Amino acid sequence: MRFPPSLPDIAMDRLLSTIRDSGPSVGQTVFVAIDGLGASGKSTLASRLAEELGAQIVHLDDLSGPEPFSWMPRLKTEILEPVAQGARSLTYQPESWWGHTPPPVTDQLVTPVMIVEGVGSLHPDLTAFWGVTIFVDTPAALCLTRGVERDLATGESEEAIKQQWEMWQAAELAHLAKHDPAAKADFVARGDRPFDTQL
Repeated sequence: MRFPPSLPDIAMDRLLSTIRDSGPSVGQTVFVAIDGLGASGKSTLASRLAEELGAQIVHLDDLSGPEPFSWMPRLKTEILEPVAQGARSLTYQPESWWGHTPPPVTDQLVTPVMIVEGVGSLHPDLTAFWGVTIFVDTPAALCLTRGVERDLATGESEEAIKQQWEMWQAAELAHLAKHDPAAKADFVARGDRPFDTQL
């Protein structure tokens, strides 16, 4: 089995060149997908790449209801299909989490490179939409600890937060076991060490 190059073994300019040299994958846009467990570091890596590429980011958590992977229909109808049809901007309502309803995303620019980050983004049903794929590999126990610590700011009890994260992670691990996105990604990054030391 051929495994993709890991980010500790490549230079940042190689990753950026790969993205820039990729032809459009949807409409006139090349989509970069970043998969990995919840709290693995996907958002951090997405932000770093977005700064370098002038790219907009779509967070699958914004499209996901309480059930794991419930974002797929919205991703297709509210993001991918409009871009394929030539939309220059996107407007959508992020989902409510822990009783907080965020404002709508209004007129998000459709940029030449767009990044989709979220658990399950490398699902086989989405392969045709992605120009470059990245998997962030982070131990499940560390992700669980990070996730619980992060969501304590919501004001929910630690017990309730941990139960929710354990439910999510069980579904995430099933996705990894079934589809093995790390082996199919173009690049793999370690989420348990600073990205700057890898890139």
